[in-house]
Amino acid sequence: METENPRSPRLEDIAQRVGISRSEVSRVLNNRVRPGRSVSIERQAQIRAVARELGYSPHPGAQNLARGKTDLVALTMLIDSGDGLPPHYQEIITAVTSVFRGHGMNLILSQSEPSSQLSSVEKLARSRQTDGVILTDMMVDDERPALLSRYGLPYVIRGTAPTYGMPAIGLDNVALGRMAIDHLVSHGHRRILFHNIGRNMMAGNGRYAGYMEGIGAHGIEADAEYEDSIYLESQVFSYAMQRWTQPNPPTAVYAADEMAASAFLRAFSELGLRVPIDVSLMCSLNAKYMHQVLPSLTKITTQQQATALEAARKLLKIISGKPATTEQVYLEPTLVDGLSVGHPNS
Repeated sequence: METENPRSPRLEDIAQRVGISRSEVSRVLNNRVRPGRSVSIERQAQIRAVARELGYSPHPGAQNLARGKTDLVALTMLIDSGDGLPPHYQEIITAVTSVFRGHGMNLILSQSEPSSQLSSVEKLARSRQTDGVILTDMMVDDERPALLSRYGLPYVIRGTAPTYGMPAIGLDNVALGRMAIDHLVSHGHRRILFHNIGRNMMAGNGRYAGYMEGIGAHGIEADAEYEDSIYLESQVFSYAMQRWTQPNPPTAVYAADEMAASAFLRAFSELGLRVPIDVSLMCSLNAKYMHQVLPSLTKITTQQQATALEAARKLLKIISGKPATTEQVYLEPTLVDGLSVGHPNS
């Protein structure tokens, strides 16, 4: 004959046994006794002894509520519904999860499209669902850091802060833009196409500044070309098919990322152009596994995993109440030479 499982002991059971209120039992078991206003030391010991005797185990959610913590951290992600999840988020999610998991905290993802980034973060802040937020995909006029500050919710920027005085860990994108131009010019190129992410983003704005610095230093302003109005693989492919059938096409290309590089490669193949004999190509590499997908390309690594690790560690410090600086920290990009950049043949 089956019997019902006995219910788990509750705070009420302890309170009834000891003869005090449920709220006072909760304060004792959650280490929130009020000096001079709570029960005696002896009664506190009795409460804990009864809790052990009954096998009482506090609910994690209730404990978190009592101490004002959720043990959850949010990571914001900018996702274009027409493009899906960019591959570099795999690097970021893995790195952030590895840091917080070791401290008993879990990660939640806050996805939004460009038009709803602010409202998405405001919902997080209002609901207090998390102990902190890692912001990504920073815009030049980004209001999210200021909003989180108003709500008192800790945050760290994984990227470049839009203004001074914000905790941020990012890549030196100005250095990246200059590095790309310097490398292509060192191989004799002047007609260089610099394909960039949008300048409305802090990363794109930085890369543009590096590009301008580079072409100015090498005196190739009249020969270099710049493009940041297209991003989807299909758009980049169509653009390359058109540009390389016009007079005086670029002899070298810097592609914004691995997806754009794939589009350029596809177009060059369609047009019968050989890399690097007829045209040179390099790109920024966001996801490590793309080294295997695009093994021969010259790439500039963007330190996605490293910046995410440092951002997570900094946020953990802030949440824990430890001193943490609020200045911008930059990691340097790294160039990995491949077989896709050569000297121009015209």
